[in-house]
Amino acid sequence: MADPAPVESDEVARYGLGRLLTLSDGVFAIALTVLVLSLHVDVSTPASQVGAAIRQAWSEVYAYALSVVVIGAFWMGHHRLYARVTRTDAVILWMNVVYLGLVALIPYPTDLLGRYGDESDAVALYGVVVGLGALAGVGITLYAGKRRFIGRAAAYRALGRGIPTAAAFLLSVPIAFASPKAAQFFWLVAIPLRIMTSRRQFADGGEPTAGQRVG
Repeated sequence: MADPAPVESDEVARYGLGRLLTLSDGVFAIALTVLVLSLHVDVSTPASQVGAAIRQAWSEVYAYALSVVVIGAFWMGHHRLYARVTRTDAVILWMNVVYLGLVALIPYPTDLLGRYGDESDAVALYGVVVGLGALAGVGITLYAGKRRFIGRAAAYRALGRGIPTAAAFLLSVPIAFASPKAAQFFWLVAIPLRIMTSRRQFADGGEPTAGQRVG
C-alpha cells in the first residue's frame, strides 16, 4: 500500500505563504514606483515653456493615475485572497509568479498609453496586459478553491472581483481597433462591479471561519 502524501505542518505552511507574500508585496511596490518614470518633461524644454509642457502631459498623468488604481486594486484583491489561503503548493507558487510577472509588466503599456493613447495598438496592449493579469488572479482563485486552500465563500467573493475586471479589459481589445477612446471608456465598466463586490466583501466580514479553513 502506497504511503500517503506528506502533510505540511502549520509552521511550514505559514513560512511558505509568508515568503510568497513578501515577494508579491515587493513586486507590487516596485511596479507602483516604476510607474512614475513615465512622467517627465524633456530636459531640452526652455524654462519659459515648462508650464506648457506640464499641461501638455495630461495624457501621461491620466495613464499613470489609471495604472495606480489598477495595481492598487490588484494588490487589494491579492491581499484579500491570501488572507484566507491556508497553504500553498508548487502549482500555486508558479501561478503567482505568472501573476506577478503581468503586474510588473503594467508600467510598459502605461508608458505607451500615456504617449500614444489615441492609437489602437497602445490601448489594446494595455487591455491585454491588465486583462490577463486579472485572469491570472481568477485562475489562482479557482485552483485554490479546487485544492481547498481557501473557503468556498471567500473564493466566490474573489471571483466576483476578478472576473468583471478581466472581462472589461479583454473585451476592450477588439473595441480598441475600432475606437481607442471607446475602449478606454469600456474599462469603466469594471469600476461599479468591483465597488459592489468590495462592499459585499467587507459586509461579509473578516477572516474565514474554522469550517472554511483547511487543516
